[in-house]
Amino acid sequence: MLREMMDDDDFSGALLHRKKEIFFGPHSLLIQECAEGTQASAETVRCFLQRTDAAICTESGLGIDRKTFDVIHQIAMIYVREPDSKIDLQRLSLALNGLVSVSNLPSATSDDIVAYEDARAALRLAKPADKWTAADWQMLGFANDAISPPESAKIPIERTPVFVADDHIGRVLWLAADRIPGPAMVTPHWWRIGLVPLGPNRELVTAIQKAMQAVINGDDDRRHHIRWWIEEHPGGGGWFEEIGEAGSAQVAAACVARALREPEVSHPILDPKAGVSATFDTSVAATDSTPIGKVDEVRKKTKAAQDAGINTFVLESNCAKKTKSEWSDYTNDPDRPLAVQKVTTFGDAYEALLAMSSHIQKAKTTCWQGWGTFIDKEAPANSESRGSRHEAETEQRYIDASKKQQ
Repeated sequence: MLREMMDDDDFSGALLHRKKEIFFGPHSLLIQECAEGTQASAETVRCFLQRTDAAICTESGLGIDRKTFDVIHQIAMIYVREPDSKIDLQRLSLALNGLVSVSNLPSATSDDIVAYEDARAALRLAKPADKWTAADWQMLGFANDAISPPESAKIPIERTPVFVADDHIGRVLWLAADRIPGPAMVTPHWWRIGLVPLGPNRELVTAIQKAMQAVINGDDDRRHHIRWWIEEHPGGGGWFEEIGEAGSAQVAAACVARALREPEVSHPILDPKAGVSATFDTSVAATDSTPIGKVDEVRKKTKAAQDAGINTFVLESNCAKKTKSEWSDYTNDPDRPLAVQKVTTFGDAYEALLAMSSHIQKAKTTCWQGWGTFIDKEAPANSESRGSRHEAETEQRYIDASKKQQ
């Protein structure tokens, strides 16, 4: 597919038209080409990146971030694993440090050194383990992914919906993260993110980084490297070209980080049909009693949640009360019941997202009762079958959630 792109006479125009399909998310064409691991694919990817690099320098309308592309360009060379290729570690390290700054890291442990033995050899990283920087840890993680894909390595992954809105519409995206060996640090997984628009000043990166770091700061266990990325939600309405309002993703990000740091559980433990939109003070460690704050554009976000099939929408208590008249029309639709949970602290918000929490079970009960009321009052011809389908779906979610906790 990338070869077809390069054969296009108007390469820059074709790149602009299909940018999202090529670069965005873990299923992009670029990652698929790299995953094939063949010599032909490696050469195709290299040529494509070189032409894209030139196009960025000459075409102002491509909307591709220069710094992020430089990182993608270098990481691609790790994934294609060409024979006798040498990754420009210094260039990649500078590019990674230029995007996100991480400092005060503890040294590698003996377990870390063993976990990254193959990755270290693949990168030809000669630097002693006690001198590894945040960029080195990220590069080792990318190399480990290329050698042993996360799916086969059974790396813990958690996902939760995040809600964004502009002046016109609300949308739902997936916020996902994994947990790999290393010191306690949070970084974007740039390879999986691709060139997703994260705000003109990377507002979404800042919001997620600070929120996840606040969870780590409140934990005595200083191990585990958390890497996050954004994915398109199947019912979320697609991507935004720009994401300006990012603070509402803070509590969701903190919940993902906390879930990944739960000891001895089978992941995932967050309910995929429950989501939170709230802020909190990320300058201090996140604890159960940390108060959360309200967000804007609740009406648009609530409609987006319902359109995406979300069953439980968690909001700061005063925010929910103040705007009830705005979103009540959407929460009363019997075809797509949406329970709104009102919480005041981070601990309550986190519990509301857990698959087996009392909040989730209460939301399911509310949905069932809503169906019963609708059937009794309206009794349309097909209401019983629709109610049965909803009951069956809810019961299956309960069964699946129960299995995850065993």
